[in-house]
Amino acid sequence: MVLNRPEPRVAIAGAPSRGVLPLLGVRHQDRWPRYLDVEGMAGFNLVLVTPKTARWWSFDGDELRDEPLAPGVSMFTPRGRLLEIDPRLLAGSAQLADPGGPTPQVWHDWLPVIEGVRPSPDPTALVVRKQVGDDSYETVFAQFIAASPGALRLDYLPYPAQGDAADWTTAGWGSLADG
Repeated sequence: MVLNRPEPRVAIAGAPSRGVLPLLGVRHQDRWPRYLDVEGMAGFNLVLVTPKTARWWSFDGDELRDEPLAPGVSMFTPRGRLLEIDPRLLAGSAQLADPGGPTPQVWHDWLPVIEGVRPSPDPTALVVRKQVGDDSYETVFAQFIAASPGALRLDYLPYPAQGDAADWTTAGWGSLADG
């Protein structure tokens, strides 16, 4: 998963695109930084889950940071991993006993947390709206990812502030591929 960071927003001419990050992550896994000079790139967060590890890299234009992720709930915004997570998300769990189930069944503990959210200018909010001159920019993507060794499930919504349970799309790989 790649999230654009606000700093720096634009890459220096000739720098690689952030689009190469997931490709390098899939090909080289945790070793991907050996194959890419990030200097001059636009800022990013990259979360990579493999059968052996889960890691997060962030690049703010100056430094590439690498952090292992412990099992459990992690939440990311364009500014990075949130250390304080809504307690309703921490208390919830994905209902993967039926991994092929519909989004409202699998994520029933967590959907209410995002369904009632309205856009906010707070950069750490679940749905962020930022006014820049005459333009307004808003979070345009929400996703839940469940990963375990050999299995991955992704549920995503194109517009979190405007969708309902029927708008979710599900994809799965490995033993969760039934969904």
